[in-house]
Amino acid sequence: MSLKQTLDLSGLNCPQHVMRCKAALARMPAGGLLHVRLTDPRCDHDIELLVHALGDRIERVETRAGATEYWIRRYTPATTGNRTGTPRPASVAAMLRLALDVFRPRPVTQ
Repeated sequence: MSLKQTLDLSGLNCPQHVMRCKAALARMPAGGLLHVRLTDPRCDHDIELLVHALGDRIERVETRAGATEYWIRRYTPATTGNRTGTPRPASVAAMLRLALDVFRPRPVTQ
């Protein structure tokens, strides 16, 4: 597997771009760099959650001409947790459920 890959996910919406990005990262060796191009305007939060959950790192983000491009560095392809020691979600669906719970609006108490 190459240390550099480009993944064009233009036109895909959640959760398709998250699942394809996760699959591409899973095939990459440690130290690999994945360049991802997305056109979904709501993709920022999804990709950041995925990368954090996997224990990898976003090295660069660029937005131009209606597309967002990410350069993601793969750290450890076969570990059970990320670099912070927190457990990794078992699936993309579990990660999205966690994200929905974390960012769910809470009632304001007076």
